[in-house]
Amino acid sequence: MRKIVYLLIIVLSVSACVQDGLNPDLKRLSPEVIEAREWLQQNQEAMDLKALQTKSDRLDPKFLTREFNWERALVLIDSKNRTAIEIPVHYPNGMMFGVTGNKKPPKSVRTSLVLVKKQEKEYAPYFLKINSEDTEHIFSANNFHLIGYLNIPNNFSGEFNLYNWDESWIGTTVYSNGQPIRSRFPKDQSIE
Repeated sequence: MRKIVYLLIIVLSVSACVQDGLNPDLKRLSPEVIEAREWLQQNQEAMDLKALQTKSDRLDPKFLTREFNWERALVLIDSKNRTAIEIPVHYPNGMMFGVTGNKKPPKSVRTSLVLVKKQEKEYAPYFLKINSEDTEHIFSANNFHLIGYLNIPNNFSGEFNLYNWDESWIGTTVYSNGQPIRSRFPKDQSIE
């Protein structure tokens, strides 16, 4: 019982740390973005609690402190004709990001929350972390829309890394000149 009380205290304090960088002027947001934002606000505490319960031994709660910039959110339609909302994410306390092999860690990682609409007012949340093959490349918040979930420029070479809400890795697609050349996945997981 005592462990559950401590876990709830951590979840509530972490949930309180999440900010969504939204100007009070909601009228400028599209209805799709407003719906996704409301869904996240209603479900975030439960998702944070589940993340801490399932990964408490490996997940530092500071990595659940994330800021969402809803004013720059993009409304997209994927290849399965599903609506997806992509929102820029900032980690003020640092971010979990793994680099495999002998590669030098990237100087900059472009991160977004992708909310894929599963059904009426129901979403599947994923974090997309993009890094360039050029380890000196710096992603700019001003050109967030130029590369992302459904927009891979012809000159992009690097990795698209997908993570669950609890920051567990789902998979990676490696691109060379805008074309996928290989993918990596955990042995026990697959992407829908």
